[in-house]
Amino acid sequence: MGHQVPEPPERQAHWGDRRGGAAPSRGRSRRSPHPRGHGMMRRRGWAMLVIPAIAPEDAAYRIGPGEDDVHHRRAGEVLLPDREPLEVLERLRADLGSSNFAAQYGQDPIPPGGNIIHDDWLRYFNEEPSDLEHLVASWDLASTVTETSSWSVGQLWGAVGMHAYLLDLVRVRLEAPELRRLILQYTKAWDPHVTLVEDTELGRTLVQEIQRTTDLRPRLIRPRGEKTARLEAHAPAFEAGRVHVARNFEWFEGYRRELLAFPYGAHDDQVDATSQALNYLTQRSARGRGTVRRNITRREVMRD
Repeated sequence: MGHQVPEPPERQAHWGDRRGGAAPSRGRSRRSPHPRGHGMMRRRGWAMLVIPAIAPEDAAYRIGPGEDDVHHRRAGEVLLPDREPLEVLERLRADLGSSNFAAQYGQDPIPPGGNIIHDDWLRYFNEEPSDLEHLVASWDLASTVTETSSWSVGQLWGAVGMHAYLLDLVRVRLEAPELRRLILQYTKAWDPHVTLVEDTELGRTLVQEIQRTTDLRPRLIRPRGEKTARLEAHAPAFEAGRVHVARNFEWFEGYRRELLAFPYGAHDDQVDATSQALNYLTQRSARGRGTVRRNITRREVMRD
């Protein structure tokens, strides 16, 4: 049996060069992980390392056990600029479409239609209703604050009868003092009837500090049940067209993708804040309608 001579490095470097026309087929995730595979990874303590071809946001990826084994990227940075420069990737995005490009080159697949929440269930609005009865600020806070930790998310929801409206969203990575200031600023800007904060160690610390130093009284909420079950409880409301999302804002597409990808997406902080708000509003609507509140004015708050 003859010995096969390997390709020299200078020729290997041209494999997959999109600028040359044809390219070898390469495997990529085209759909969300199968539940069995996802569960197996969790049981074995594995973690997914997902590095998109184009960084959707500033990020740090832990690539090894050492303290310095972190790969940093800025939003918009290309992973392999010599092989797949930005203009080539943008051409591929146009050819494939945004969803297919996100699956192949962003490793962020969403099944056709969505997972728990389906794309065609979502309802949108461009202007806030004038007869909002109740305003709720819902906060899902990261358990730790590091470059690779989860995000902290604040959302503003309004209610009209059985219908809920996502009016605003902030998503940040901040240390506790800055996060406290953001919650205070958000509350002052929107003046919600209630501010909900998930009952975590960081949440309790911030709520206690806010209550000690101000007149505000955020409400700690202890989640009941598993994350997936909490969103599934509100799937009928989405399907019935009772959940509406403002779509003319920069946060909209990121929120939509996370909602449709859940529970197999890379993040779930926006989903958790949504489940928390909808659970509160559902319980409130069962007790009767509140005072009508009109002329909601959109205000600018810190977002990063």
